[in-house]
Amino acid sequence: FEPVYLPPYSPDFNPIENIWLLLKQRWFNKIHCRNVEKLIARLDEAILDLTNNPGQVMNTTSFGILF
Repeated sequence: FEPVYLPPYSPDFNPIENIWLLLKQRWFNKIHCRNVEKLIARLDEAILDLTNNPGQVMNTTSFGILF
């Protein structure tokens, strides 16, 4: 075995980074949740939106489905 060293931060090799960027832009831009319950509810809506729109996931990553 020969280890392959990656840069300390390599979002190009981790497609979930692009999903998080999309979620932050579309669902959490200028949002101030006053408690954890509202934050979790907002995150649930965002993830449900991604699971209902696989084309959006395909455009963001090379995968066709999120889950």
